[in-house]
Amino acid sequence: MLSDQRSIKLSKDNLYFWRLFGAGFLVIHCFFIVFIILMNFWPMYILWAWFALMQFAIGRVWRYLLIVDVYLSDDFKEITFVNLKNEQRQFNVDQVAKRKSRAGITDVTINDNNEIVKFYFMPNSKDNLKYFPS
Repeated sequence: MLSDQRSIKLSKDNLYFWRLFGAGFLVIHCFFIVFIILMNFWPMYILWAWFALMQFAIGRVWRYLLIVDVYLSDDFKEITFVNLKNEQRQFNVDQVAKRKSRAGITDVTINDNNEIVKFYFMPNSKDNLKYFPS
């Protein structure tokens, strides 16, 4: 939590759980690959490829590994992204280039002096997203 200013937390509290959830998908696929190789039955390769494509390309579950905590200042002028190591990155609300929510995860694109930075977070409420710039 940010101690130097009052802020509104926009992300869910259980950040660590969701990061483990995303890592679980990778572990399951690694075990499945080993199982397929040991089994050496070619229809299983097709089945695994289908599941991997659906989860990683279409469902984009890899975003769970990159989610951060998000805080919006009380005056709605600054947004702060905090990762698991408590490293903070603050931006002005005017720097938000795009916000898009899909499957429970919100992607935020920040234009930081012509450098595009992307963050992912899980909003704690859809109502709180109305305070977030779009």
